[in-house]
Amino acid sequence: MSDSDSDDWLEKHKPVGFCGALDAGRRALSSRGGNVWIAMHAEPGLRSEVVLAWLDQAGDVETMKDRIQQLSAFLDAADDVWFSFGG
Repeated sequence: MSDSDSDDWLEKHKPVGFCGALDAGRRALSSRGGNVWIAMHAEPGLRSEVVLAWLDQAGDVETMKDRIQQLSAFLDAADDVWFSFGG
């Protein structure tokens, strides 16, 4: 896939959410210095919005794929901690 094809694909497949979801996520992310992990912990009610905003900032397909893999690893680790405490 060429860079222009990747850019076209990313533009057509940008993350979307309910009206205001991206703005809420952007505000939460910005208030935590852009750190998605801290923002997700600090704003548990806005986790989906924070993730949407973070993915929206990717800018290219490779960064998007890397962020999805990071998110997957984070969620797996969070599940391991949750279940180790009998959650």
